[in-house]
Amino acid sequence: MSNQNNTELVNITQTGVYRLRLVRPKSDEQWNKRFYINKNNYAACRLFFMGENNLCLTKNYSAQYGKGLAILVGRMTGKFSPEVSPQISVEQLKKYVEPAFGAIAEFDVEVTQDGEYNGRLQYKYIFKTIKPTGIITGQPRPANPEDANYSPDDNNPAAGEAIDF
Repeated sequence: MSNQNNTELVNITQTGVYRLRLVRPKSDEQWNKRFYINKNNYAACRLFFMGENNLCLTKNYSAQYGKGLAILVGRMTGKFSPEVSPQISVEQLKKYVEPAFGAIAEFDVEVTQDGEYNGRLQYKYIFKTIKPTGIITGQPRPANPEDANYSPDDNNPAAGEAIDF
């Protein structure tokens, strides 16, 4: 899943099912760019997901509408995540999302074109379903599946086991 051969990243442009990993920002500068106060004065984040063949996408979340982020974090960690408060700070939002970094899931993604920016096509992504397939880092899945917000899959590797694409 690393970009060792320096191949250019490619935006996901077609609706379909993709196996993606939520990528942790590498530097303080990236953390500050990806977690911020948006124009509506809510804590927000722009999360980066990467899959096979350097396919990637970024998706924005805001505390103003926290349910989508709660579902994402819950599915990625295998642990119930309550909806964030609209008054959450940027630092609290970072801590909220932290356990999901490194997790891999199968996403059913609906893709639509969303205009152009600096001469490049932009895309809007809607996650129709999220099925966890493995957790590289983060919280282990609970022993009782009823305590979690995910659909178990007998083929999942154990929590903490490294996964290669």
